[in-house]
Order: sequence, then C-alpha cells, then structure tokens
Amino acid sequence: MSRAAQGYRNCNCVVYIENSLPAFYGPNLNLNGPDWPSAGVFYALDPGLEGRAKWAAILHKQRWVALRYDTPRGVAMVDAAGSL
Repeated sequence: MSRAAQGYRNCNCVVYIENSLPAFYGPNLNLNGPDWPSAGVFYALDPGLEGRAKWAAILHKQRWVALRYDTPRGVAMVDAAGSL
C-alpha cells in the first residue's frame, strides 16, 4: 500500500487510504511529512464517498484518489478517483 500511495507524490491531490481488514489497517500508515501543508500530496484515511471531495477542498487539492488493498490478489488498487 505504501508503494502505491507514494506513486502519487506530486499529484497535487489527496490520497485516501481505505481499511482492508484484516490484511491492511489504514491508521498504521502515515506517509505525510512535516511539510504536509505545502506538499504535493496529502495522505489521509478514507472518509468515505461523501467526504472525499469535501476534504480535498478543505486541503486545497483539486483531485483525490482512494486506494484499497485487494487481499486475495495481494496488491493495492485504485478504488475511486475524482476532481473538484
């Protein structure tokens, strides 16, 4: 999940990370650095479909992507993406 999320480093977006229990627990992963307010990406736990655009706007990002971990395949995948 970390590798997939870091692939969006300079996207000027929010990368939402979904829990995929029991294989992946989102709160255990924080990829934001101390420069997060000015960074090209902000990583956050997924607030759900209703909150994604709202939080992207609050964080002044024009786009967002939600990643989830596909346990049977053992890979991180894009679950959804959007823009404001």
